[in-house]
Amino acid sequence: MEVDIVPGVTAACAAAAQLQTSLTLRGVSRSLAFVTPRVNPHDDPDDSEWLPVSLAAQTVAIYMGAGKPP
Repeated sequence: MEVDIVPGVTAACAAAAQLQTSLTLRGVSRSLAFVTPRVNPHDDPDDSEWLPVSLAAQTVAIYMGAGKPP
């Protein structure tokens, strides 16, 4: 298989291209959010911006997602 390197293409887009699938699909998923969750145990969870954005999108690509520290 021939591969081309394209600077600036995100991993989510590259993975979708490798799988020959779309991150959006007409009539099914018309919105896409690229998010990196930031959870600080000292912050108010209601101040988080990534969660409402994720919930509003029909497809979400989560980068560097990890559980909250104990």
